[in-house]
Amino acid sequence: MDTRTLHLEKAGHTYMVKYAPGLEDEVVEELMRLADDRESDFDWMDAAALSFQVTQFAADDCCEESQEDKLALD
Repeated sequence: MDTRTLHLEKAGHTYMVKYAPGLEDEVVEELMRLADDRESDFDWMDAAALSFQVTQFAADDCCEESQEDKLALD
């Protein structure tokens, strides 16, 4: 199974999130929930940084699929 790993280091803390492709929406929702938790050191900038990583993985997947489709047509 393919696994994606998000990584952020901040103020001596390491945040690492692993998820399977296709669960991007759930991951972003969880990041938002953590950012909204006042008892957590994880803030909205952290959520944005990790959400950007999710977007990069999704874009890479999309480009790979487009390339595979193009090769299939040739």
